[in-house]
Amino acid sequence: DGLDLYRSKGLVVIADAEDSEIVVAGVDGSNPTVILSSSDGVQDPFGIAIDEVADKVYWTDAQSSGPHVKRANLDGTDIETVASDLVWPTHCKVYQDPNGDGWLLFSDSGDEWKDRYPSSYPDGGTPAGIRKVSTDLSN
Repeated sequence: DGLDLYRSKGLVVIADAEDSEIVVAGVDGSNPTVILSSSDGVQDPFGIAIDEVADKVYWTDAQSSGPHVKRANLDGTDIETVASDLVWPTHCKVYQDPNGDGWLLFSDSGDEWKDRYPSSYPDGGTPAGIRKVSTDLSN
């Protein structure tokens, strides 16, 4: 299971696959709060990433009904699918480049993934597993 720090707010966000939850707490473990759970469709969260600019949390979920990457507001509202039709998504990270653009990078493993995404750029420049973080997640 994964965790990421929300440095500017002094929080840690934890993906808890055993309990099918995403939890926010103080970096010292104080005030743990479940923000997403199985009732929100979380089944097997693993990777977790915070976008401090947009105040969003991203997570990978390898659930059997359809592995995916999703995002939500830090309070668990406004859940959106970022990537689906995956094999076994694991880690993810948000990166803010020097131009101020945000990027979500995530890994997806398995032999099927290698067959589906050979070393090409299926969307005209962005490798599979990298998405520009914006309101338009089709980029």
